[in-house]
Amino acid sequence: MPLVSVVIPCYNVEGYLDDCLESVFKQVYTNLEVICIDNNSTDKTWLKLNHWKDRNPDIIIDRELKKGACAARNKGISLADGEYFQFLDADDLLLRNKIEVQVTLLDEREDFPFVSGASKYKGIDGSIVEVSPEQENIFHSLFIGKLGNTCSNLWNAAKLKEIGGWSEDLYSSQETDLMFRLLVKYPNVVFDDEFNTIIQERSFGQITKQSNMEGNFIRYLDLRLRIIDFMEKENVNVEKYYQLLFPKVREFYLYNKDFSIKYIKTKFPKKFLPSTQFGNSKIYCLLFKILGFSGAEKIKSGLK
Repeated sequence: MPLVSVVIPCYNVEGYLDDCLESVFKQVYTNLEVICIDNNSTDKTWLKLNHWKDRNPDIIIDRELKKGACAARNKGISLADGEYFQFLDADDLLLRNKIEVQVTLLDEREDFPFVSGASKYKGIDGSIVEVSPEQENIFHSLFIGKLGNTCSNLWNAAKLKEIGGWSEDLYSSQETDLMFRLLVKYPNVVFDDEFNTIIQERSFGQITKQSNMEGNFIRYLDLRLRIIDFMEKENVNVEKYYQLLFPKVREFYLYNKDFSIKYIKTKFPKKFLPSTQFGNSKIYCLLFKILGFSGAEKIKSGLK
């Protein structure tokens, strides 16, 4: 039974921590080390972590002063001895079979960087949305955000360390960036369709703040362009991926017109034309063909 390191970044989670840790200690798979990293909490999270350690001396607790979940996870990685990493945000939960199922899958495939797992998203209102990884093509799945997530996946520790762990300077798109860097070197993934991870929505207090809407858009767009560039070098026809990216640029136009116009001019193919097959109306596609992106968006905004 290979050792699995469960790395839990913690920021102001005193109300969630008990359920999170109980979900870890109820795992059928028992060869675990649990590492909790407090990341500048201002509530009683650190006190609660110490209470847990008093009852379970094997729990490793530490602090990371650099802000952000990625820095906290990397601190946990530096303390970990496991062959696999289970990252778990402290407000999320694992069902009993999660780690056992995925260790079995990954242990048979030593060249695979991670298991791509399904998850359930629980809204503040209690609603549940099930999300399964898409198995058509791993880079396509990564591009559209259907290759699992930080907590639903199980990660090969050696390969994750080899690429330098999490990018601490990214404030969004961190898991997509991590998976992309892994897949460039090790383009294999094993899929797990069992819904054994629960991602819980919080209205406030996330460890990585999402208030920088403009920065989030830019990181999203730039990372997808990196994926497109890689696929193009692998002789993949990337036309549809520009089509898939185009609605995001249109959405960003509402926040920063000049950036979006420049982005289309400098980052997209010169002969790019939006297609009705990807949700654009016939009228909009005609306006784009005649007036370009800026003209089409101005008319659309004027009509609204």
